[in-house]
Amino acid sequence: KDDTAPEPKSNLDLDEQRGQIQKKQSDLKKEYQALMEEKAKLTEESKEKKSAEDSLKLNQKIKNLNKKLTQYDEKRKALNSEIEAFNNRMSKTKEDA
Repeated sequence: KDDTAPEPKSNLDLDEQRGQIQKKQSDLKKEYQALMEEKAKLTEESKEKKSAEDSLKLNQKIKNLNKKLTQYDEKRKALNSEIEAFNNRMSKTKEDA
């Protein structure tokens, strides 16, 4: 048993957590896309006036967002597994009744 996460009180708690993570993930994807667009713009402008430092900072932001996105994806997968296990337990309880 995984002791790192508290036992969910209900399927609604898990759904709420999953919804929050999916929203954060969506927000991070939007921010990532905006940064990619900004990077493309800066890359084009850098041919004339932007320094390599700006590009390095932007690349670091993108790396950090990718890490966060991966973390949220892992959390979402873990929550999905918890929901599935919870549903399986509920089905078994109903069958035993």
